[in-house]
Amino acid sequence: MKMNTRMVAVVAAVSLAAGLAGAEQPEAGAPRGGHGRFGGRGQGPLAELIRGQIGRIMVLSSELGVTAEQKTQIREIVQGYRDEIKPVALRVKEAHRALGDAVTAQTPTEEAIRKAADNLGAAAGDAAVLAAHIVADVRTVLTPEQIERLEQFKAEKRKATDEWVERHHGR
Repeated sequence: MKMNTRMVAVVAAVSLAAGLAGAEQPEAGAPRGGHGRFGGRGQGPLAELIRGQIGRIMVLSSELGVTAEQKTQIREIVQGYRDEIKPVALRVKEAHRALGDAVTAQTPTEEAIRKAADNLGAAAGDAAVLAAHIVADVRTVLTPEQIERLEQFKAEKRKATDEWVERHHGR
């Protein structure tokens, strides 16, 4: 799985949990962090993909028919991971930046690039494991029908991602 796909998966997992919990969205016009490929100001095709995935998650949230009690339970689950989410996300961001710096260094070396890539892979792995724990905990409050719809959503998300890749990179 490529790094961009991993990041989308992590963002989607955390967003899914937050979306199902009815997490508050930033106010219209509120500043958003970052620039470039990963968000901020709506720049780049990856930001487009992430926005699309989050949009699908928000639609899914309403389609699942999550009850007020479920929303409360999911919100509590996500809040229980809050202290873990921030450092993991920060580590991924810093490792991604370090890899970019290694690649664009005045005199890049294969050793430095590979070390930075390994660090990014480890950070992405930690983020994916955390996302899996969050999603597993959220699943415990959903009904079998809601879980079945989640599986359908996963298939739709994969198809949308494949279509995005085809549109932007061809095969």
